[in-house]
This record gives sequence, structure tokens and C-alpha cells, in this order.
Amino acid sequence: MEENETQTDSTGIGTIATGVGLGVAGLLVPGLRKRGIKAVSSLFKKPEPSPKLMNVEEAIETAPSQQLTVVPTKALDKIKKITAKEEEELQDIMKAVKKNPLTFGGQSPAFKEGLQKTGFNLNMGSALYDYVALYPTNKLLKAKEWVNAFKNEGKMNTLRIPTPGYADITNNVTRRELEDLNIAVFDDKNKIVGGFLKYALDADLDVGKYDLLQIIKSNPMAQARVMEFGPTRKMVDAMDNYADTRDKYASELIEFMKPKLKRLGYNASDVQKFERGVQGYVKDASDINAQNEFFVKQGLSSQNTTRAYRPEHMQQSNDLKNFQENFIKNFKGQLLPSSGADKMRKAEQTMAIFDNTAGKRLVQELNKHQRTMSNEIDTYKRLPSVYGREGSYRLHGPENYNELVVYIDPKAKTSGYKVHIPEGGQHYKSASEGAPRHSDQLYFMRFGMRSDIENPNIKNYAIDEIQADINQSVGKSMRAARDRNDPNFRRFNPYNLDFIKNMGLMRAKQLTPRARELADKGVATTKAERAELQEINSKVDNLLRSNQKVPSPEAYARGQPYLPMVDRKDYGEHALKTLVRKAIMDDVDFVSVNSVAVQHGKRTTATGLKEFYGASADNPKSVMYDAMLRLAKQYNSKVEKRTISKSDPKKEFKVLNETNEHVAAFKSEVEARQFVDRAMRENYGSDLRMLKIKSTDPRMYYDTMSLRITPEMKEKPFKLYKKTGGLVVNLFKW
Repeated sequence: MEENETQTDSTGIGTIATGVGLGVAGLLVPGLRKRGIKAVSSLFKKPEPSPKLMNVEEAIETAPSQQLTVVPTKALDKIKKITAKEEEELQDIMKAVKKNPLTFGGQSPAFKEGLQKTGFNLNMGSALYDYVALYPTNKLLKAKEWVNAFKNEGKMNTLRIPTPGYADITNNVTRRELEDLNIAVFDDKNKIVGGFLKYALDADLDVGKYDLLQIIKSNPMAQARVMEFGPTRKMVDAMDNYADTRDKYASELIEFMKPKLKRLGYNASDVQKFERGVQGYVKDASDINAQNEFFVKQGLSSQNTTRAYRPEHMQQSNDLKNFQENFIKNFKGQLLPSSGADKMRKAEQTMAIFDNTAGKRLVQELNKHQRTMSNEIDTYKRLPSVYGREGSYRLHGPENYNELVVYIDPKAKTSGYKVHIPEGGQHYKSASEGAPRHSDQLYFMRFGMRSDIENPNIKNYAIDEIQADINQSVGKSMRAARDRNDPNFRRFNPYNLDFIKNMGLMRAKQLTPRARELADKGVATTKAERAELQEINSKVDNLLRSNQKVPSPEAYARGQPYLPMVDRKDYGEHALKTLVRKAIMDDVDFVSVNSVAVQHGKRTTATGLKEFYGASADNPKSVMYDAMLRLAKQYNSKVEKRTISKSDPKKEFKVLNETNEHVAAFKSEVEARQFVDRAMRENYGSDLRMLKIKSTDPRMYYDTMSLRITPEMKEKPFKLYKKTGGLVVNLFKW
């Protein structure tokens, strides 16, 4: 957790040879044998009277030790069919991109399926995909043309979406996306130094938009997934509604029975005994509320649970399943003193009237809330939060505390490559079943739900912390390499290596028509044509020799970890967009970022924290504030100062810690005291105290800069990468 404070400087990332992207010696097929190269090359070095057409795709895939020959007509027919199919697909993709931008041509899961009931869909798209799809030609182009297009930052940073209704959304292509996809890496002099296009440029390959689109579709960020920890909002709301309804049942039962018991001849002492008995049930149940607040809503458990939430974690399941039956069975005999069979029978009949009228309605309501809780648990299979007790970068007291882990799905990895956890990295981890130690974690985020001072039903997701342990650890290593002037330090990008297996097919698209024509001439070929055939041979020879130089995926795994969005500005904005999606799913109205002033009281001198989260609501300038402004401008929203609650304003009995930070809130003093007792038993907090604070008290609230959720955010996707981004920045400054 302390990495946030210590990463205070980044110097010379651009002065170290980073090795990101792959040039001639990089983006290649591993393990190709030299004799395979010689065998393929020999097909053209000494043309026979009736030369055969080389199947380059098969040569690269199999690398045989003997000469390959295939029937030229079959190869040509195959290429024609593939080319025709690709042309048809391109036409469909162009139409889809024009109609639905930032959806990977209508193929993103969010577009096809919408926000899933049982899952978290990020609903983000690629500006690069749309740009390539709409490029004004479907023909193969020289790699240099693509390079020149992407190196024109002025044009790339001012692209707009032509689709009606999207005019305000920037669609710029960033250097960061080009780099993370291993398509192109530019140095600080705007020279291409790595990536697929560098390889294609050196190998004299023509490149089609279809090929680029296949690479972009495998964008590792498009494979980003979210794992949620902590209860859902519906779970928390159902817990509160259940407790309220249970208390209402008890109070209405007392009000219903008291006058009727008196008319039946029960004396005042008997009536009071009945009332105390019902209230005693409520008191016993209030300990469940304290337990729920401690373990579930605030996530303050000291142990790593080995299972997901279960109904019995939140309430007495026996009472929930058959509340009416159990209430009568457990309390009727105790609450109705025996004073004659006829008198008792009439009292029971009177209670039965309540149970069949108002009581029946309330029991039905209780069962509805119980089903909601159980359904949320069964549907989402949520795990308790892991870092709830870690208070260094958390503001306690929200109505619901959650953690999100954003990681790269294994399908996005190249074969054989797996990101490893840096030594000493405080990676998000849990011993919980189903909560793996994500080695491909991009970042994790902690946040809580709070109420607005204007209306307690207006909700705000306030970010406590965003932490990218792996990339921050890599930043430290890169700074150390700079300090020791290590020219051999490299951070290699392993993503999208697999598509190179199709390079032979792409090359065959260029070579097949002409090679077929020359092969058909046989002995009638001229000297110039034989020279042309020799040139084809030379190009193929260079391609295959370059392929042999690539390190194995295992070699990448032994180097520095590589994950996309290494710049904190990129993953910070991605985190903001992710939480906006979460807010939309949960019907929350605002998203905000807790500033250093309210969240990191003992760390207010940490410059890096202020630069990232903002010093205060009055001095919000920061990475996250800028991200909110960009999003607001594009999605008809605004960033405004909002006053939000330190704890639930509907619950006046507060539990505070030694720094007067709100820890929890309750409707009754009994619940608050039981929470303190629970905390003591769980070894949490040595100086907790209770204080009654009304919802109108200024001590209940604090200011934060907030982003309003708008219909445009609900209807339109986000860009994966932020508005601008290039290689030459202080990537790891903290």
C-alpha cells in the first residue's frame, strides 16, 4: 500500500532502451529451424523449368526440412476465396462501425448482449479499430503508408466520430494503444522503432486493413475483466429493508395487541410483559444488524473467509424462511401468560387476526427482502472484501464498501506468456475460494456508496484508492535501471505474438498472383522474370530469417512484467470509466474521488497523492479530476462540488474512531453499542465511541468533486484509451 507514497519521480523512461514493441528481431515466429529457411529459399534460387508455387503459410507453420510443392491453382483459388470473404467482411465492418462506433464493429460483448445481469460489462471500444475500419481503401497498402498515418499526431489527436449523436466524443488514436497492441512504437523523435508495422516495413510487406483489424480485436484491454468484492447495492438495501420491516412488524403487533389484551382482562403487568417480550426480540435481532454492518457493509472482518456470502452471514435464516410460523411458535407462549384456558384461547385468536391481516402483509414483505438477498448472493456469488481493515487509503463509514479488481483475461495472453508478480509487490490477493491472486491484474480500486446532502436517496460512489501494483513495481525497476545506467534493461511486449502465425498467409496474398503467373510460363520465363522471381525469393528469405530471431514466450516471462496502460493517467481514467459503468448498473447518481484532505489525513504532504487524487475539493487539480472533466465534456455531464455523507444520514447513532472518522451508523443506540462490542471481540479499534449526530448536522458531511451520471453515459460506449497519450511521458511518477 505504501507504494503510492514512495513513487515520487520518474526520469528518463525514454532514455532507457525499453524494448517495447518488436522490430525485425522481435515480432516473429519462435523456433523456426535454419534448414527450413534453406529449404524454402531453394525453391526460388534455382528455378526449375516448371517452377512450383511455394505455399508460404504452410512453410512458416511447419518449417519442413525438405522442399515444399503444392498445386499452384489450388493455392491461388484458396487465396481468392479468402480475399473475397475478407472483402465482404470489411464491408460489413465498415457499416457496423459507422452505425455503432466504439463497439469493435458491433462485436463487443456489451453491444451484443448489453449489461449482463450476472456480470460486469465494461462497454468500452477502440478508436484505433474504428479508424482502420473506415480507412478510405480496402486494398493492401505499403507499411510505410500506415506508419505515416499513425505518426501524424496532429491528425490522430483530432479525430472525431462521424456518427450522428457522437460529435462531442473524441475518437483520437493514441500512441499508447498502438504500443500496447504491438502495432507501432515511436520514439521521442517520432521514428518508428518497434511493433508489427516496424517488422512489416523492414520485411517490405504490404498490409491490409483486415489484417490490422484482426490484431486490434485481440487488444488485451478489450479482454479486461472485473471481479467484484463486497455486497451488491441490492443486497445492502434488502438488508436495511428487512431490518426496518422486522421492527415494523414488532411495533405494529404491540399496538394491535395492547388494547385487545386489556379488554380480554389482562392486567397492566401482563401487557407490559408482552411488550417487553416483543421488544426483547427486536433487541436480539439488532445484534444481527451490528453483525451485518461490521462484516458485510464495512468489510471489517479480520479473517480471510473461505466461502462467499451466505444468507446466514446476514440474518437468522430460520426466522427468514418461515417468519410467521417461527415468531408465533417461539414467542406466543412466552408473551401470553396462562390465566385460564378460555382467556388464552381468545388471546391466541386475537393474535391470529393480526397474523392474517397486517402481520401477513409484513411477513410477505419480509420474505420478499429475504429472497432479494438470497438471489443476489446466488446470482453474483460475491466474495467479501479483502482490504476493508486497511485504513491507510480508505475513508470509513460508507453505506456500502466495495473493491474491484480489473485484470486481463487469459485469452488475451500470447501462448506461453504469463505475467509474473514482481518480488515484493503488494499484489491484490485473497485466500478466499474463488478469489485468485490475479497475476494479470491491471489495477484494483476501493470505493464506498454515500448519500448527498440535498437528498439521501441521491447516491454517490466515492473512490478511496486506485492501485496498480505491477506497473508501479515495473516503474521502480526502470528507474533503478536508469540510475545504474543499464543499457540492457528491457521491457518487452508479448501481446499479439500469436497472430504472426498468419504472416505467411498475408505474404502469400502479395506473392501468389505474380508467382503463379511466372510459374505457369515454365521454360518460357525471360531473364527479367527470373530476376523478379529471385527477388521474391530474397524477400521470403529475409522474412523467414527474421522469424528465427524472436525470443520464446518463456523468455518474455523471465523479463520485466508487461501489462497495458502503464501510465497512471491511462489506468486512472480507465478506473473512472469502470466505476461509471458500475454506477449505471447500480442506479447510482454520481461518481467522485476522495481528495487527500479527507482521505489521507496523515499523508497530506505526499506530493504524488495530491497529483493523482487532488489536494482538496477547493484545490482539485489532479489526474483524476482531469479525467472527470474529459468525460463530462464528451458525455453531456459536468463536474461539480457535492456535499456527501460521512455515514448513512438516515441513521443518527454513529460509531467514531480515535480520529473522529465515522466507522458505522445505526438507527438505535442498542445497535451502535452492539457494534462496538462486536468490534472489540474482533480486535478492531481500541478507541471506538458512540455519538448521536442528526442528518442536518454539518459534521455529517464533507465536500468532494463529483461527476454526474448522464443518459449519454448509459447509452454510448467509452473509449478504451484516454484523449491523448504518447510514449515520451513520465510514466511512473508518483
